[in-house]
Amino acid sequence: PVACCILTAAVMLAGSAVYAHGHGRSSSGRSEFRPVADLIRERWPDAELLAKHASRHNVINVHANALSIHMNREVRVVPDVAGVPRGPRPQIWVASRARRAPDMPTPEGWEVIARITSGGEKKYLFLRQPGGAAPTTAPEQRSR
Repeated sequence: PVACCILTAAVMLAGSAVYAHGHGRSSSGRSEFRPVADLIRERWPDAELLAKHASRHNVINVHANALSIHMNREVRVVPDVAGVPRGPRPQIWVASRARRAPDMPTPEGWEVIARITSGGEKKYLFLRQPGGAAPTTAPEQRSR
């Protein structure tokens, strides 16, 4: 009986390791925000990160949380980006829409730096330059 328990535990550990190894290399196991975070870190390292307040049924903004993890800093949640004053640093706003909803319009004074279409949503990252700085032409990032 003891040998059977040890064998079962060993098989479960090995199976778990094989599953984790494979899942981590699959498209569903990789974060879609990692390449975007790398782009932000490279081009706008001091940018203020913003996110729209999540809907009432989901208190946490999942996309802001993912971006926060990869940037290793806070993403400020705001009710509406229109009410956020232009700051001394670039501002990056993450927002999303349902996959079948019309494309999100670019807010005045902002530019799209990334669109990610995967899962059941379309995710957008918008950039607003500080003060009166001219818009940049960032390469559009697409995932899956």
